[in-house]
Amino acid sequence: MYSCSQITDIGVQKLGKGLKIFSSLEILKLAFWGFTKSADSAAQILSETLRNLSSLQVIDLQLSYTNIRDFGVQTVIQALENLILLQRVSLNLYGTENITDEGLQGIPERLQKLSSLRALNLQFTSQDNITDNGIKTFSQALKMLPPLKHISLGFGSKIHITDDSLLSLGENLKNIPSLEEVSLHFIPCKNLTDTGLKYISENLKSLALLKNVSLCFPDNNAFTNQGLATLMENLEMINFLENLNLNFEG
Repeated sequence: MYSCSQITDIGVQKLGKGLKIFSSLEILKLAFWGFTKSADSAAQILSETLRNLSSLQVIDLQLSYTNIRDFGVQTVIQALENLILLQRVSLNLYGTENITDEGLQGIPERLQKLSSLRALNLQFTSQDNITDNGIKTFSQALKMLPPLKHISLGFGSKIHITDDSLLSLGENLKNIPSLEEVSLHFIPCKNLTDTGLKYISENLKSLALLKNVSLCFPDNNAFTNQGLATLMENLEMINFLENLNLNFEG
């Protein structure tokens, strides 16, 4: 549902009521782009429905360009914690502007009960209220998750995200030895430098099972030829790498 500015809580309630009929539903993908009403209220309504869909194995929620806040994010994540058959969780909050470090906190802790979880996709790009401290706390909690095979994370703050975030993520991702695919998106984080490229690539090369790597960085003046050389030297040491995507965007 794109540009769903005319949909209100009443519509979301009817959607939630309808979904409850599908008690054996295994895959659910919902997109509410541009939801301009109370996204937190809609998230709460949907969460009540999600708790009853005990057969779910894949959940993909697109809440981009909405006014969802930390409360709404935590409400959705809390609704997933007892869906023990979940294998893939995807939450896309691209373009939302109200998420802070608090919205990140508790996500790994809530999902740690999902013993079947193998893929996690969280996109918090265009969030100027997320900082290095928030990403550090979030990264440290990743060890609580089941043995993931795929992880995709997106963060985007023009001001508050620095090389320290890449260090935190790298140091904690390398402690998930089951990882086969890593995708990291840092647009438009303008404060990243060669040091950040070194941090993340040095840690990724420690993942023995890694096959697919996708890294997206801003094309800023802080990256140099030496930084790219170091990045490639480290990535070349990933023994079983099959697919590599490097993207430097303006």
